Amino acid sequence: SLIKSFSVPNSKEDMLEFMILAYSNINLNIYDGTKVYSASQKALNDAWLSKVGQVYEKAKLSYSNDRLFEKINQYYNKCNADIRKYR
Repeated sequence: SLIKSFSVPNSKEDMLEFMILAYSNINLNIYDGTKVYSASQKALNDAWLSKVGQVYEKAKLSYSNDRLFEKINQYYNKCNADIRKYR
């Protein structure tokens, strides 16, 4: 709940850094389905995934015409594509 309640930064650079942090903390193996993970591991993963979505939405609303948004968008799309590979 600490991760989910942590607010997304407002500046472009901090948003990008937070996106990288959130993306790098997602365990893609959880979506594989061949291994068993605890409920707490899944909850932690879900928290980081929700942060990826929050950063993307906030950046889209605030900085959609900025080149840094393109980088945030790339991480968001990569995250979703990586998850789809496992599902």
